[in-house]
Amino acid sequence: MSNDNPKQLTGGNPKRDQLGRFITSPEFLDRANTAVVRAVAALEAKGIKPAYIVRESRPGPAPIPIVMSDGERLALRDTVPVIERNGRAFAVRLRNIPEPYRTAFSSALYGSGQPSIESEGPCAYSQDWQDWLDGKFPR
Repeated sequence: MSNDNPKQLTGGNPKRDQLGRFITSPEFLDRANTAVVRAVAALEAKGIKPAYIVRESRPGPAPIPIVMSDGERLALRDTVPVIERNGRAFAVRLRNIPEPYRTAFSSALYGSGQPSIESEGPCAYSQDWQDWLDGKFPR
């Protein structure tokens, strides 16, 4: 199989994005990840320690877009309680965020660090919540 033919790599008719790049299938990405793992193992067997890059073969869910008025933003800022730690804003409980904002914010959190607070359930850092309300998250 030639690696120059996207049709063979993707196992079907390849599609292109707006820039003309090939959109590949999950199977292709799985094969590519397997090849990377083998190459790293071969280098490590020779005593070479490569720098690691974290790759995801299947990206997480795309953040759910949501449009908010300034009034809704302010209302959410005022109604969602913030957990404080040492007198500073620390986290928000996801259960305290009303729908549909909770679902949209949760999807934006994919891949982000989240605090673990015993007996509070799923939480997010308050700065991520504020940034999301301001349209600055995910970055």
